[in-house]
Amino acid sequence: MESSSASPSLLRVVLDTNVLVSGLLYGGLPKRVLRLALEGRFVAVTSRALQAELLRIFVRKFGLSQSEAAEAMASIRESFAWARPRTVLNLCRDAADNRVLECAVYGRAEVIVTGDRDLLSMRPLEGLEIRRRGNFLIAWMASWSDRRK
Repeated sequence: MESSSASPSLLRVVLDTNVLVSGLLYGGLPKRVLRLALEGRFVAVTSRALQAELLRIFVRKFGLSQSEAAEAMASIRESFAWARPRTVLNLCRDAADNRVLECAVYGRAEVIVTGDRDLLSMRPLEGLEIRRRGNFLIAWMASWSDRRK
């Protein structure tokens, strides 16, 4: 299903491409979420489809060259666990949102972190929360401090 050497007790999280773009290019809450992922504080899960979308956004929307985009994405490719979806889901009107859900389902994620209104407004799938960046950080920090007690 996916490959990762990370501890099975860590929270498994899909970071939507809007969070990754903002985290890599701008900063703020998305950068804090991405930093936690890259530090291994939780298991961030991605897929080929999400990485292809991220590359497309960097090149078409932000004008990065293929090599600049690949360099920006290198830490994600190396640090994230990889899901290999076997089924195409059709639960959202936007195909890109369905790719996020597929990654979450096949990557056994417990949370999707996104700023996407369609994903945030949908009924969550069983065992899968869909959270805004700030809400995720608050919940993660609370659970982290509980684990340290």
